[in-house]
Amino acid sequence: MGVPAEELASRIGNLQAGLAAQGVTAAVIIQRLDLYYYAGTVGLDYLVVPAAGEPLGLARHNPYEPGPWRTEVLRRREDLAGFLLELVGSGGRLGLELDVLPARVYLRLAQELKGYTLVDVSARIRRQRAVKSAWELEVLRATARKDLAVWSAVPDLLGRARTDLELAAAIEATARCQGHQGLIKFRAFNEEIYFSSVLAGPDGALPGPWDTPLSGKGVSPTFPQGTSGTLLRAGEPILIDYGGCYQGYVVDQSRLFARGYLPQDLRRGYEVAREIQEAVIETARPGVACGTLYEKALRLAEQAGLSEFFMGARRVPFIGHGVGLELDEWPVLARNSPVALEPGMVFALEPKFAFPGRGAVGLENCYAVTPTGVERLTLATDDLIIV
Repeated sequence: MGVPAEELASRIGNLQAGLAAQGVTAAVIIQRLDLYYYAGTVGLDYLVVPAAGEPLGLARHNPYEPGPWRTEVLRRREDLAGFLLELVGSGGRLGLELDVLPARVYLRLAQELKGYTLVDVSARIRRQRAVKSAWELEVLRATARKDLAVWSAVPDLLGRARTDLELAAAIEATARCQGHQGLIKFRAFNEEIYFSSVLAGPDGALPGPWDTPLSGKGVSPTFPQGTSGTLLRAGEPILIDYGGCYQGYVVDQSRLFARGYLPQDLRRGYEVAREIQEAVIETARPGVACGTLYEKALRLAEQAGLSEFFMGARRVPFIGHGVGLELDEWPVLARNSPVALEPGMVFALEPKFAFPGRGAVGLENCYAVTPTGVERLTLATDDLIIV
């Protein structure tokens, strides 16, 4: 489903107002998902957005789904300077996505665009993308409805699987048949994730190199994350972390399962995670700082005597993250964050515990911030499911 033209026009207008306020002459959008956000396509090489006037798309080849803005053929990358001269004149401040632009590309642009001052507009873009439109919220709700069918199939799939890898493959096949796009995007450098992760038994509590609360062992040292081929044993936690993505937008969920039974101490850890979730959601509303929500969650984990296990072996200093076109969008419910929630923000809340040698427990749900509180988007039951 394509992005409506009026949606794209609204996004461009919002960006242009921000550029004008920053004194930026134009933004040159390069990152693919930012291109999709503003142009409805990933097929451009550049989208030049002046502070006033019509944007211009530039593509070396015929663009895939060219979008509503005028598009010209870019025969050579260095021809960008000529198009900028035509569109905004010589000199001025050019905004780039410096949070994701490789140094080699930046240095090349600095050489080719002499006379312009290159500045960072990535924070401006990320702040805009953090607040979802009514259209985006409907896409996220539709994704959550499709995800419910996947989660409803898990107990039966778990009953037939021997290993975490077999279970993950069955879940992934179910999701792909629902239309899952098969890829989840991370913005941060050197961060990557697969769209499903089955963390079974002690492997589920293993730390990894990524900035995530849980990692798992994985099947290869090149990607030590998620499933590892371990047997699914009775009495061990099976935490499934799954990101649904059918129309570009991600809905993140985690649920806890077990075969036969789950020991009482692990059950208690899970109940504490649910209590933390409910307490944070009762507090979350526009104007509340993300750091306040983190501190509340940490305080409850401390009161339960579980703080040393809270948020994984690495004890990451956040309890939630924004979701949208990428899995690591703003806001981040992190320690000391002064960022206040706003209506339209969407975040995944994931209170989790990692018990070394035992496994991981917890859950994750997505919420949209409303004018008076939050709306839960994810639909699967929070109950621990014993198969």
